[in-house]
Amino acid sequence: MRILHKKEVSNEENINDPILLKKDREFLQLHSTIDSKEKMLLDRKAKIYQMSKQNEFLGTVKDDYAKYYQFIEMQRNEQIKTLERLHKYTTELSKLNKHHKQHLENEKLDQDKILHEIKNIKNSINNIIM
Repeated sequence: MRILHKKEVSNEENINDPILLKKDREFLQLHSTIDSKEKMLLDRKAKIYQMSKQNEFLGTVKDDYAKYYQFIEMQRNEQIKTLERLHKYTTELSKLNKHHKQHLENEKLDQDKILHEIKNIKNSINNIIM
């Protein structure tokens, strides 16, 4: 692509001028560079647009996972609280059972003492009668 100035059109000798030819080549090269840079920028713009769409999608996915994680964490905390209450309940039952067991053992000892006394009294009476 060659652009001729009015001076150049009227003067045929200038068309073959090496300086003008060099400037024309530089101009064409510069124009080609500008075109390639423009294409590169348009490609980058398209890539950035596509990446922004993906980032919006990934942002939505991230938010969904954050909500899911919070829900799971809330359930875990509820499970922990429930297990702690169960542990406290079983501990209290165990203490109560130990207390009852001790009480039953004391009752059994008292019952054995009473039976032993009854046996002694019976033997005493049998000795007196006989």
